[in-house]
Amino acid sequence: MNDLVTLQIVRRLEVLIVLFIPAVLLHVASQHTSRLFHRVTIGRLKAVLFILSFVGLTCVFYDPLLDAAIAAQDRTCIDNMRALSGALLIYAGDWDNTLPPDTRWYNEAQTRLGFDKKGRVIRCPASESPYTYALNCSLGALSLSKVSEPAATVMLFECDASGPNASGNKEFVTREVRLRHPEGPHFAFTDGSVEHFFLRKEWNALRWEP
Repeated sequence: MNDLVTLQIVRRLEVLIVLFIPAVLLHVASQHTSRLFHRVTIGRLKAVLFILSFVGLTCVFYDPLLDAAIAAQDRTCIDNMRALSGALLIYAGDWDNTLPPDTRWYNEAQTRLGFDKKGRVIRCPASESPYTYALNCSLGALSLSKVSEPAATVMLFECDASGPNASGNKEFVTREVRLRHPEGPHFAFTDGSVEHFFLRKEWNALRWEP
């Protein structure tokens, strides 16, 4: 799992635990406080619990620095996939509308990337793996004219790979990859668009065959 996402979950659990303590104290006080001071004590505890609940819920749902860091990782990953898919479409334009073989797709894409990404290792910053994108193995050395639904056919997807020219199918989208981003893994399609899908049934419904 992405370290930032894990930290976000841990922080929210910590806040919920802190909120649980005043609730326990309120329950204990209601059972053991004498009638004379019962109303005053319970009233004060309720006020404290209300304040802590407000602060705690704010922390649970709003952690601007952490949320901004996770959002930045998400944007970088999307930008990477758009750059790689765009480079592959440029390659196809140079080679009779045909995509590169799946054994060297990344190498070919690298030579056609923009100046800001050329020569750099393109990877998702939310992953510890050195290579994080793979080509749909059904599209290797395939003419794009054979793709019936470009906007729905997966071209690139997130994975954990040991080499740059990784390829495969939906089975390569492991549990670790699914937890990399809060909104689910990203997929680039043969029309150049990039989308994320949170539920497994959503990407199982995507087109993996031309």
